[in-house]
Amino acid sequence: MTAARMLLEELGGAEPYTRSVGAAATLVVRSSTAPPH
Repeated sequence: MTAARMLLEELGGAEPYTRSVGAAATLVVRSSTAPPH
């Protein structure tokens, strides 16, 4: 998560498109990493 967040910050500062893609990727990583409830 930390590495993904650093990568997101490096790629995406203020670009809304990159930020949206990063947020979607974060959600995918979370859902694939976290056990289903």
